[in-house]
Amino acid sequence: MIPESLDQAARHKLVVTGATGYIGERLIEAALSQGFDVIALSRRPPTDPRVSWHRFDLAEPAVLAWPEGVRAVVHLAAQTGTTAELDAQGEIRAAESLMQAARDRDARFVFVSSQTARPDAPSDYGRVKAAIEARVLASEGVVVRPGQVYGGSPRGLFGTLVRAADRLPVLPRFLPASLVQPIHVDDLAQGLMLLVTRGATAPRIYCLGAAEPVTFTHFLDTLARCRVRRNRFFVPVPQFLIRFLAYVAGASLARRLGLAQLLSLFGLPPMQTQEDMRSLGLLLRTLEEGMAKSGRGRRKRQLEEARTLLWYVLRQRPPADLLRRYVRMLDGAGKTALLRFPRWMKCFPSLVSMADEPGFRRSEEGAEFCWRLDAATLIAEASRPGAVRFLGNNRHAGFLSAVLLLAKAVSSEIAFRLLGIVWRIVWRDSSIREMQ
Repeated sequence: MIPESLDQAARHKLVVTGATGYIGERLIEAALSQGFDVIALSRRPPTDPRVSWHRFDLAEPAVLAWPEGVRAVVHLAAQTGTTAELDAQGEIRAAESLMQAARDRDARFVFVSSQTARPDAPSDYGRVKAAIEARVLASEGVVVRPGQVYGGSPRGLFGTLVRAADRLPVLPRFLPASLVQPIHVDDLAQGLMLLVTRGATAPRIYCLGAAEPVTFTHFLDTLARCRVRRNRFFVPVPQFLIRFLAYVAGASLARRLGLAQLLSLFGLPPMQTQEDMRSLGLLLRTLEEGMAKSGRGRRKRQLEEARTLLWYVLRQRPPADLLRRYVRMLDGAGKTALLRFPRWMKCFPSLVSMADEPGFRRSEEGAEFCWRLDAATLIAEASRPGAVRFLGNNRHAGFLSAVLLLAKAVSSEIAFRLLGIVWRIVWRDSSIREMQ
């Protein structure tokens, strides 16, 4: 659907540098879906035949005369090589030539910078981004600082992390903990298109990413579990050890080894993103949803919730049709939020009984939990496994067996009641522990 603010957007053109890169490919797809003609500036041609291509290299920033109708320029191209020294002045000159071409066409200039951008950044990359930011703002352009970009095809830094989580049985837990603010690559592309299509915008910096930072360990753990389906162990690694290794290796070798990227991660300044995303009307998907290969892992988490509750009710693995019935019930009731079950409770669904504690049931989250547990019970009762579980069909027990079963039920109830005393604290704190 073409936004009304575009004013016949099909005649408008969008220039994208770095068009074949990790973010560039997703941005082009978003622009084409909104009716833009896309002009790609990159070193190699894009694969989409609908895109016009001109060769562009930051080392040779010759900008061609653009046709009429260019609405905006999104500058994504950056030198990210690890084997050669960054030509800071060359990259700045390339940005200046693009800004001049945008002014000639009265087009909006959107520069995609980095969370690491600052004059005293520990890496050349961050210092160059800060220098370009200053020039963009001076020319009345717009700067976007994205958080930790992830999702989609495993490319760029995200691809490096995916391969590491897939191949390495042990991953680092940096101490003190480093914080990141993730944003899915498609959400970032949507935010860039909102900046391209909206009305007059004052020159400013937009910070886009999760409003609540998460630890880098939590980010890697979620990637391993939801993307590559691996459970990884984490070994504490002091930050000062990485700093020492980078100092001993020197600037060039540190770049080749990826130590410079880690140093930038350690020095990430927190971003205030909530107001910027509210002004754009941008809503981010959750980290667990975005880490799925489809980019939308909500249904998978719904099925996990169904499996946990129905397994608890039936005392056995529930059949797939009951899981689907539970998900349809959530969708029909308009339940978009999901319960936050700790990982250990998903592994041992019988521990769900720990939530059967009066104080927790009176809380808002406890009331929602009870509603869903009741719904799962109703679904289970109307099934064949439920008939066996609740009515005892096809089961016959003698007096001794009945006494033993009664003793087992009483002892289990006492044990879970004792465990339930601490449940209120565990439940409220579970989401925090999941992030560590």
